Amino acid sequence: MFDITTLLILVAIMTVFVALMLAATYRGKNDRSALYWMNGCLAIAAGLVLVAARPVVSDWLGYAAAITLISGSNLLFGASLRYLADRDAPRDRRAEYTFAVVVLIYCVAQFFGQEEFQHFTALVSMAGAALWAASAARFAARRLKSQQLVVMQYLFVGGALAWGLRLPAAYLFDFRLMGDPALVNTALLLATLAFAVLRHLLYLMVRLSLAYEVTLDRALTLQEQTRQQMLASLNALALARDNETGNHIMRTQHYARRIAQRLRALGHFQEDLDDRRIDLIFDAAPLHDIGKVGIPDHILHKPGPLTDDEWAIMRTHTTLGESVLKAADTDLIDDEDVISVAIRIAGGHHEKWDGSGYPRGLSGESIPLEARIMSLVDMYDALRSARPYKREWTHDEAVTEIMRRKGQFFDPRVVQAFDIEKDAFDRMAREYRD
Repeated sequence: MFDITTLLILVAIMTVFVALMLAATYRGKNDRSALYWMNGCLAIAAGLVLVAARPVVSDWLGYAAAITLISGSNLLFGASLRYLADRDAPRDRRAEYTFAVVVLIYCVAQFFGQEEFQHFTALVSMAGAALWAASAARFAARRLKSQQLVVMQYLFVGGALAWGLRLPAAYLFDFRLMGDPALVNTALLLATLAFAVLRHLLYLMVRLSLAYEVTLDRALTLQEQTRQQMLASLNALALARDNETGNHIMRTQHYARRIAQRLRALGHFQEDLDDRRIDLIFDAAPLHDIGKVGIPDHILHKPGPLTDDEWAIMRTHTTLGESVLKAADTDLIDDEDVISVAIRIAGGHHEKWDGSGYPRGLSGESIPLEARIMSLVDMYDALRSARPYKREWTHDEAVTEIMRRKGQFFDPRVVQAFDIEKDAFDRMAREYRD
């Protein structure tokens, strides 16, 4: 014969262990969800112990108090799940009032010896509380988008059905509802207890998942802050050594983004130019000339045209820029970050579509897309800017020059995008004028 008392005691011990674990983990954190679940565990454990203690304890303790505690535990679990999904959720007193009325009716029925009505009321209390907890689990599952909570919702429903089936089963198979070792009663009780154990495990899994998400969010936030600080430092370094202005950086950023967005709208490079990649191009654009930190001052700041030897040195700023950025490439999360894009731009923005550029003489599709965009953007801004050795070109002159270099210096598709956006370029050039 199955020892149902031992089973009840073992489940009660396991439930207390869950409560103690929650108490130790969330102590002092003002976590109402953990507090309610812990109290629910203690309530159901106390109820199971009272049932197992029959007939040593009185009917009021072994039945009335046990039923109250076991049913009430589901109300506590439901409240816990609501606070898990919404820390500021208001207290729902409707379930508490309904439960109090059912318990009162149960106690009155027991006092007057109405055993059948007493059993009926007890099962209504248990099943109703479990269904309310299932509703709370559904609410939490929608808020948190958690599959574990979806499963928990059905476990509460299953527990409610197991309690509800015990009353007709008791009439059909003639057993007592509480503590009877009859096979049907034992099977239904085992199902109820199994659902309870699984609910505890799922709750702990959800808590661990939420804790992991919080930790990951903090790590990502810290990484983003570190990335922004690094970009700011690199930008400051580039500006400190170059004769360009902060407005030059803003112009090239906006030009590059406008070209990338137009290319995508035209149906070009749609897989390569998603929103994230365009944002990376925007962030990386200011670093295209960071290699100039390694160019001597007498060449970098020379007021007139450079000699052939000086041009040879100046051209090394592309490979120097790659080296500087590769040293800063932490690659913490994935291969495609802002530094990776900046490396391709710095090393390739002076390559030309026909292969006549530098430093590697790349041509056509072998030039990274970001570098092809930056090549046109950089030339437009250079033409529109006054230098000691050259005048500022007008917008129309710059457009004419770029259109003339289509298929020679620049990717024809990039020029097509520029031709559509040329009026926007003119507006931005005037808005961010030095």
